[in-house]
Amino acid sequence: MKKITLNVVNEYDRLTDVVVGTAHGYHRDAERVEVVNETQKNTFVSGVYPTEVSLIPEFNSFKHALRENGVHVYEPRLAPETVQDQTCPRDIGFVIGDVLVIAAMHDHSRKEEFTGISHLLELWPPIFYPSSPIHSSPDQRLNAQE
Repeated sequence: MKKITLNVVNEYDRLTDVVVGTAHGYHRDAERVEVVNETQKNTFVSGVYPTEVSLIPEFNSFKHALRENGVHVYEPRLAPETVQDQTCPRDIGFVIGDVLVIAAMHDHSRKEEFTGISHLLELWPPIFYPSSPIHSSPDQRLNAQE
C-alpha cells in the first residue's frame, strides 16, 4: 500500500483518502454486544436495529461512490470477537495537521476496535497516543496543565 502524507487543516478540502468502517462481523455474537451510548440503548430496547446482512450493501454502495470520485478507501480488518461493531472507525482516531491521534477510548470494545486498523498504521506516521481518556471539564484540563 502507498504511504500517505497526512495534511488535514480544515473540514472542507477535497477528500483523497479515508478509512471507512465495515459491516462484516456486525453484532455477530449478541451476548458480546456492548451498548456504548443512549441512541444504541434506545434502538435495542425498541428492537429495531440493522443487521450485518442489511448493512453490507449500504457500506459497499458508499465505498463505491467514494472510489468513483477518486477517493482511496481503506477498510479495517475484522477485530477480535469482543468487538461487535466496526461501523465508525472515525471514533477511534482522527487527524490534526500531519498527526494521527488515536483516541483514548472509554469502552472496552472501542479500545479493541483499534486492532482492526492496526495494519494501516505503518502508512500514517506520526501517531499520537494519549496516555489516558480525558473525561473532565475544560477548566480541569487547563488546571492540570499549569
